[in-house]
Amino acid sequence: VINATGYYTYGAAFVGAALSGEMKAKNLDLTPRAGFDLAWSPGGNGHVTTARGQLEDSEGLSIPEVMGLRAFVELGIEDLLGQSPLNLSVTPRLLCDWGLDGVSMGCGYGGSIELSSETNQDGETFALGLEGAHTDKTTSGSVSLRYEWAIGNGKVQGSVTTSTSGD
Repeated sequence: VINATGYYTYGAAFVGAALSGEMKAKNLDLTPRAGFDLAWSPGGNGHVTTARGQLEDSEGLSIPEVMGLRAFVELGIEDLLGQSPLNLSVTPRLLCDWGLDGVSMGCGYGGSIELSSETNQDGETFALGLEGAHTDKTTSGSVSLRYEWAIGNGKVQGSVTTSTSGD
């Protein structure tokens, strides 16, 4: 049995921005949007000690600086079920990712589908969403559940998401 103990310090910053608008076409609500998401970390440091019996070894480690960027354009299409109490929205998307290595770039497509229901006049909303994206470098997908409720003139939202991505 090898026992390992250690620690590391690491920090990261995430920021994004988008421009969007709203319009109607054939009784559908359309929301065009363009934006970016940026992730950056200055890196970090750590230390690991391993031991087996009387043998012990310690090493410091360095986590390098990383940065990644995603730029996207999308069109949200809402109210696909018309007068139904359920709301179905679909959002096709074009995107380009610059990898965390700061060098690789991949462009592709993606989208999301959300089915939601406003449960009462208090503005409570339940939603189930599916999202996916594919570039020439990666494929990712997620499933989410969301609950939203009104408080005063605002809203509070809670959600649970599970996702996967890979090369």
